[in-house]
Formats: sequence, structure tokens, C-alpha cells
Amino acid sequence: MIVEYARDNKNKTMELEEYAGSFYKYMGFAETDPRKTFRLLRYHRNPNKIVCYRDIDESLKEELGKLQDDFSKIYCGEQWVISEKMDRKDDIYFVFAIYNNVKVENEMIKKYVLYQIEAFFNNVCGVENIDVVDGNIFIMNMIYEKAIAFVDDKIRNHIISLRRGSYTIVAEEISRIAYMPYEGDELQNKYMVFMDEDKTSDIYFEQAKENSLLVGEVKKIRKLLEITYERDGEGLYLKCNGNMVRGYVLSKNISKESYIIEFSGKGKWSFYCYGDKNSRIIFKDRTVQISKNNDEEKANFYSYYTKIFGKGNDKYKENIWIIVENAKKQKHGTMLLFSKKASEEKKRLCSAGYQVTINGHMDYKYIEAVTGIDGAVLLDDTGEIYMIGVILDGEMPPKGMRMDRGARYNSAVRYSFAHKNEEHLLIVISEDGDCNFINYKLMFENKL
Repeated sequence: MIVEYARDNKNKTMELEEYAGSFYKYMGFAETDPRKTFRLLRYHRNPNKIVCYRDIDESLKEELGKLQDDFSKIYCGEQWVISEKMDRKDDIYFVFAIYNNVKVENEMIKKYVLYQIEAFFNNVCGVENIDVVDGNIFIMNMIYEKAIAFVDDKIRNHIISLRRGSYTIVAEEISRIAYMPYEGDELQNKYMVFMDEDKTSDIYFEQAKENSLLVGEVKKIRKLLEITYERDGEGLYLKCNGNMVRGYVLSKNISKESYIIEFSGKGKWSFYCYGDKNSRIIFKDRTVQISKNNDEEKANFYSYYTKIFGKGNDKYKENIWIIVENAKKQKHGTMLLFSKKASEEKKRLCSAGYQVTINGHMDYKYIEAVTGIDGAVLLDDTGEIYMIGVILDGEMPPKGMRMDRGARYNSAVRYSFAHKNEEHLLIVISEDGDCNFINYKLMFENKL
């Protein structure tokens, strides 16, 4: 197959790259330059060739070669996902390619990521000529709706309620339940399991099938969830089959083919295969992300750290990662700022936080404690702590701010933009323990 560069489709390419960047962002993938991770390809059948406004690297050429001109269905390669041919005009089609930088072992999460990428391919032309803000909202809503549909399919929701004769989207009902308090308490550390009906229940609800308790009866379900728990590898779960609630089941009687819903705060719940809680789809309000593999997160940290501080500092990064892992235990989230100029920043920000000196060796277990107050922790590139509770300053950047993220994340982006010519790395840790690594120059200017 002939691969050519052409200046055609420049505006279309740049517009769709913006939305590919939004897709990466709202899926929770590592944020990268969409000019490197998305390609708009023009496929000509006669003569047989691919034309692209951007350069096509060897990895994508190799994947295109494997297709042998067959663009009849979506293709998932080792590094790139390539769409089926779309928008035919005469014998010319558009084909999309997106770099898949999510390396996961869990089969369900692999299928989910591919499912979302296919939805993006099918909808991306729909956001053309839409205002950028509206386009971002379109993509965020698309991801949420597709995530709901994916979960819905997995828990075998396609059941008609015999009692009401109505179609129920169970995953939407679960989202409603997640917002409901019980006697003033949020829904925290409570569990549902979706499993085959013929599996044993430890506590049965004695209703006839046509009068079964339904997931959509959210007030009743919220009350019944108070009984559930998970502790020391054991637990009691509210047992469901499709949209019907059957009773309770102990963890020892749950089959491997079952799916777990875990509630973890107002509007927040996650979905995973029983026995693999580290690979989950996480819902919070109308945003969705996949849990990050700790090894992948560690590799991302190592990559950022080496690019920013140089290979000469590699001897420190293992100890610094231990600091990060301990900070991840902070249940309300936190922020770490590693700076080559930590001593200068300590003086400059003296009125914006608490200057500290460590008396001897500070055990890593104290990291969780010192991150318990508002503000960032200032450390140097070797992991020595200089300040705690720091309120960071910054400047409004031309891009990088996110409406869907909180004050902590956007504060880190503003600081990093203002100090982009200094060697620094900000790590924003969410309530879930997920890390966002922020260095403006590396993320948005690709200059390191």
C-alpha cells in the first residue's frame, strides 16, 4: 500500500485532533499530544493508497500493512486501533487511527476500552463544526452513556420487568442509588453482586417471581444495602439477577463469572469482575474512568521523573515512588510538588504554607499524615520535604485547564505553566489513589 503525505484535510485533521485529545482526557488515559496519537487517513481504492496530513510512523504503517486494504471492520493492533472505512465519497473513504496506550491484562477492561474507541470513531464526525466546549461536553456525555450501556450489557439487564412491563436500564438505576443517603449517611463501602439466578443465596427474599423486588425501587434497595459489607477478604453482598433482587450471598458462594458493584461515596460507584477489584470502571457523577494498574502508574512516574530531572537522578526515583505510594493512602487526596528549586521555593512561598525541617530520617509512614491537611507538600528532586500545606500560585495557561476536574488539579496546571522553565513534577492524587503527573512543558508543549 502506498502511503503519501498531503496538505489536504488540514483543517479537518486539526479539528478532529482536538476531539481525540478530549477523548483521551475524559477516558482517563495518559494525556499526550493528539498530533502524535490520532490520524485522519484518506483511503483511495483506485489507485490503492493512504493519504494523511500528518506523518505516519513505522508502527502505524506496519498495522496498516497487516490489514491488506481490508477496512470493513474495526481493527485492534498492538499499538494502534484503526476504524472501518467511513464517509465514502466516490472511491475515497476516511479511516481513523488512534494510539492505544492503555496496557491492561483484564479482558473486560480491554473490551471496554475497544468499545469506547469504536464509539468515538462512530461519533467523531458528529462533533465537526461544533463549538469546542460543546464538543467536549458531547464526548464526555458519549463516554458516560457508552459506559452505562457496557455495564448494562454485562449484568444482563436486557430483561422486561414482568410486574410493570417496562424496560429497565439497571446501570442507570445504580447511579440513582449512589446518590441516596440513608438516615443522613452516604452510601459508602456497600456492595451488590450480579450473578446467575441458579447460584445459592444465603438469605432469600420470599416473593413470587412476578412480584420480585427490582433494582429500580431505589429507596428500598438503598436501605437493604446497609446490611452489606466487605471485611478481611469476606463479605455479604446484595444478590441480583438482571433487574431483580433475590437476597444476600456470602463472598464464599459467589462465582467467578459474577460482577460486583461497589459504592464509595455520594454519586460514586465502580464495576468489576469478582476477584479482580484492581481492574474496574469507576463512575463519579457523569464522568467515567478506568482504574490504573499500579505497575503502569509506576512506569509512568519513572518516565516523567527521568525526562524532567535526568538519568543522573534515577537513583532517587525508587524511594520517591515509595513516598508517592504512601501519599496515595490519604483518603481525601493530596498533591506533591517535586522541584529542583525546592529551597528557593521554600523562601518564596514562606507565607503560603508551613516550612519544615526533618529531624533525622523520616519514616515513609508519616507521609500519609503530613498530606492530611489542605495544600501541597513541597519536596526536592531527591524526596526531601521542605514545606507542607502549601497554597500554590500560578498563571492561567492557554490550555490544559479542565472543567471536569477539581481545584487541586487545575491549581497544579496553573503552577506548572507559570514555572514551566523550571525542573519540577506535580503529582495530583485523587480520593481513589489515582495519580496525575503534571509538567506543563512535557504535557502540552512536548519540549522535554
